[in-house]
Amino acid sequence: MQPTDEQLMIAYQEGDVEAFEELVRRHQARVFTYLLQLVGDRELAHDLFQETFMHVIEVARKRRYRPDARWLTWVFRIARNVAIDEFRRQHHRHTYDLDEVEVAYEPEEHLEQKELAAVLERCIAQLPPAQREVVYLRHHGRLTFKEIAEITGASINTVLGRMRYALKHLRRHLTAMEWKPDHQDHA
Repeated sequence: MQPTDEQLMIAYQEGDVEAFEELVRRHQARVFTYLLQLVGDRELAHDLFQETFMHVIEVARKRRYRPDARWLTWVFRIARNVAIDEFRRQHHRHTYDLDEVEVAYEPEEHLEQKELAAVLERCIAQLPPAQREVVYLRHHGRLTFKEIAEITGASINTVLGRMRYALKHLRRHLTAMEWKPDHQDHA
């Protein structure tokens, strides 16, 4: 039986470097994609990914990790805070509108599914940032609404409301497009 993420983090905190490498292997794609979804720039997402895991390393070095929540939930919270810090730094340089951030997923499914995924990406990119984040964390992060509430610092009712409005918006947009397989761009 494989160790849990929490067990691996505790092992790393106690000096097992391979435990940390396993955590990164398990979750690097999801954490990177989450950051990419937040910032819309691959290079910046890569930098923020590194910064996120540097923070994880620092917590372990100081032996401050406590498995109070799922490890992945904890790391998503760190990644979100790192991205927010970056937005603040950029805001000092210029105005940064979160509504202009593009969603950049890379679906790896069959052609028809890829076509639908591309349509959904365009629709998701039009959602307000808070709704976009909930959709990503629920679908790609596979997190519960309670975990999403912990990460975002919002109440569970707020998170549920954001998801409800996001789904309503997506349904309305897809219905307006009358999406069917093999349709060309309708946006």
